[in-house]
Amino acid sequence: MTKNLCIDVGNTRIKLAIFENNQLIQFGFFNHFQQDDIVDWIANNPFENGIYSSVLKTHPDWLNQILEEPGITAFNDKLKSPLIIQYKSPESLGRDRIAAMVGAIMKFPENPVLVINAGTCITYDLVNKTWQFVGGNIAPGLEMRWQAMHEYTSALPRVYEADQGTGFLGFDTKTALFNGGFQGIILEIEGYYRQLSMEYPGLKCIVTGGTAPFLVNHLKIDNFAEPYLVLKGLNTILNYQ
Repeated sequence: MTKNLCIDVGNTRIKLAIFENNQLIQFGFFNHFQQDDIVDWIANNPFENGIYSSVLKTHPDWLNQILEEPGITAFNDKLKSPLIIQYKSPESLGRDRIAAMVGAIMKFPENPVLVINAGTCITYDLVNKTWQFVGGNIAPGLEMRWQAMHEYTSALPRVYEADQGTGFLGFDTKTALFNGGFQGIILEIEGYYRQLSMEYPGLKCIVTGGTAPFLVNHLKIDNFAEPYLVLKGLNTILNYQ
């Protein structure tokens, strides 16, 4: 049975998975400074074929080392995919966004899907029921919003998840900043979903990314949390070649 290695290199973390017969059997995630740990994880999880997607402009040392192994494929615009891309600059479309959309249409092959990847930035991507990528938007992620309010003012403090209040509105500066970022994203997601639902009946919503676990239980819309969406999409693309 063929084992596939899938690597998702994000701005904040690196996620790795081993798939066998389309089933995820091993998963690991690391920070960028854990290069030796990444190499050890891959060495301890043998594979026959591999694919990687990276948002970085240059390859880190550990990835250059892994690329010396046979069978590793870079996810680029030359690879075949079940997704039909309608985008004026397809070469600029993030590979992680494409992989997430492929994972989404495999989960809901007969529905339009709003794919939300909540990481350093938040991407909102719409796939219709004929597997066409209609378009999408990019917005600041949660940590970026909190950090920006601190860095671009002279007096506002930096807030973190631990500063969460108990209501919709803040009751002091920290909870006001927390809610401004957090509740702003919740309303943003709900607004996208409700607006697009009017045009795309039967719309599904999938939320993935590092901030997803912190968001999904607060959303007042039907949504599906899928932490491995990009990796599952990469596995599908690898098998599609």
